[in-house]
Amino acid sequence: MRRHGLCWARRAGVVAVWLVAASGLGVPGTASADPLARVRVVVIHAKKSPPFLHDRIKPLWDTLRKTFGDRFAYYDLVSSTEREVAKQGRIEVPMPEGGTFTVQYRGVTKDGRFLKMTVIHGDLTSRVRIHDQGLFFQAGKRWQGGVLIVGVRASTVSQ
Repeated sequence: MRRHGLCWARRAGVVAVWLVAASGLGVPGTASADPLARVRVVVIHAKKSPPFLHDRIKPLWDTLRKTFGDRFAYYDLVSSTEREVAKQGRIEVPMPEGGTFTVQYRGVTKDGRFLKMTVIHGDLTSRVRIHDQGLFFQAGKRWQGGVLIVGVRASTVSQ
């Protein structure tokens, strides 16, 4: 009789383990799924003169100044795109010179401090890690007597 009781306890344990696994608590990758990311891509036209700062770029002024110094005095907003994306989601932004700038969200690092991104612009593909609520710039394409600067800001979204 006692043996029968142990079998019942084992079956109950197996059923409990199966329920935990089915609920996602025991399945790797489901309980700690990567959060959504809010990604904003800003395309800026920068050149030496005349001095100008678009109103919507003013919040970025300190960072632009630290990053590019006195290299540019003219900063005009070309476009701004913001979306929430899931892991492996992409944001494609048409560029004024005819190309496309793509940002793909690859999830967060194990410690959750950084968002992992792949940036594709023309033949250049870069993998970057950005602090949650961080910002980085990529510059280089010449356009209309200046340079196109792309700013990418990313943050995780609470669900």
